[in-house]
Amino acid sequence: MVSPFIIISSPSGGGKSTITKKILHSSRRFAKTISATTRPPRSGEVDGRDYYFLSKEQFQSYIKADKFLEWEEVYEGLCYGTLNSEIENLAQHQKVGILVLDIHGALELKKRFKDRVLTIFLDIPSMEVLKERLQYRGTESPESIQKRLDRTAYELSFKDQFDIVIPNIQVTQTVEQCMEAIDAFLHKLNF
Repeated sequence: MVSPFIIISSPSGGGKSTITKKILHSSRRFAKTISATTRPPRSGEVDGRDYYFLSKEQFQSYIKADKFLEWEEVYEGLCYGTLNSEIENLAQHQKVGILVLDIHGALELKKRFKDRVLTIFLDIPSMEVLKERLQYRGTESPESIQKRLDRTAYELSFKDQFDIVIPNIQVTQTVEQCMEAIDAFLHKLNF
């Protein structure tokens, strides 16, 4: 049987990584799955810790070999996916997985695993705040930031399909709300 898992999703810059790190530090029963991507590493990111950084050719070979639980080309030429091995590892170690996924990957896994997954959408305070967050990162060009902002309205149109929508305005409060939802979900499953 698949261990229950939590999916945290938001538009780019919506705080997925920050909130996930705080949740992971709150309890040893959680484990983060590592996604695969074709994007190059950002400064300080490590292959096998932050992402599995794959070439486009490697990513395509993994698709053909059916190694992905889910995958998507989020931006032209930039693919992200969750490896089957990541979910299998969670079950072996009886951990509750925290998956940081794009909108479509999250909803695809919700359809597949139904009541074994809790989907949390981190809502943005405003487009202005999101733009500031993306600029503050200092990791992307103005063109890349604009691409991400353009996609945000599209991604926001799916938020009502998630189990819970939490406004990500203040980190501590957002983490508390996520933990309350996660605890209720796991209690319901007796996990």
